[in-house]
Amino acid sequence: MVLRAGLIIGIITLLFFMGLIIASIFGMTVPNDSQFLINIVLSLGAALSIAFIGGHASANGNLSIPILGSNPLQVSATGGFAVLVIVLIITQLLYPRLPNEQGLQSTTTPMPSATTISILTPPVVAPSLTSVMPSPTVTPSPTDVPDEITAINGVWIGTFVSEGGFSYEYRLEIAQSGSEITGTAQATQLSNPQLLVITRVRGSFGDDILHFEEYEIIQDSTGVSCFISATLTYNNFSQYETLSGRWQGRPNINMCPGNGTLDLQKYE
Repeated sequence: MVLRAGLIIGIITLLFFMGLIIASIFGMTVPNDSQFLINIVLSLGAALSIAFIGGHASANGNLSIPILGSNPLQVSATGGFAVLVIVLIITQLLYPRLPNEQGLQSTTTPMPSATTISILTPPVVAPSLTSVMPSPTVTPSPTDVPDEITAINGVWIGTFVSEGGFSYEYRLEIAQSGSEITGTAQATQLSNPQLLVITRVRGSFGDDILHFEEYEIIQDSTGVSCFISATLTYNNFSQYETLSGRWQGRPNINMCPGNGTLDLQKYE
C-alpha cells in the first residue's frame, strides 16, 4: 500500500505538469504570482513519492544504509524532507520569479499601455472645437434644390389637334415649384379666334415628362367647354425647347370627346 501511494502521488504530479505543458502549447503560461506554488507542488510531489517508496523499501529490507539506523519511518521522513528541500531550491534557482510577467493568458503581443504610447509617440495637440465640429448643414427648400429638375416655367404656344380634325391654338402658361406645376391654358379656335376657352391647370414634371390636367374654367366664349389631361415629353434642341405628346378627355368632368396630339414650343 505504501508503494502504491508513492506511485499514485508521482503519477498525479506527472499529470499535473503534463497539463501545464499542454496549456502552454495553446498559449497559456503559469501566472508569475503562482510560480512559487508550482515549485511547491513539484517539490511536495517528489518528496512524498520518495518518502513512500523509501519507507516501503526500508520495511522490506531492500534499503541497506546502516548509518541511518533500522527505523524505516525515520529513514522515510529524513529522505522525503531532504528531497523537498533539494527540489525546492533547484526549482527556485532554475525558474526564478520574472518581473511584470502575466500568467495563464494568451501569449500574443499585448497592446501597449497608455503610458507606453505617451513615451514612444510625440505628444498630440488636440484640435480646437472649431476644426472638429462640422459646419452646419442647411437643408435647401424645394425652390433652392439644384436644377436636377429642368425649369419649364414660362409661356408655351402650339397646336391642339383632335382626331376628328379640329385644330386650336393652345397657350400654356406654367408656374413651377420643384416638380409641381400650376398655371392656365387657353384654347383658341383657329377658324374663329373669338371662340376661346381659358382654364386652370395643375400637374407635375419630372424625368422630362409633364403630366397636367385642366380642372376649372376661367373664361368660355364657346358654350361647349370641356376638360382635357395630357402627357408631354420635354426636349431641348439648343435653339428652342418643346413639349409634345398626346391629350385625352377627362372622364366624368365635362369630358372632351376623343383624344389627339398637343405640340408646344416655349416663347417666354
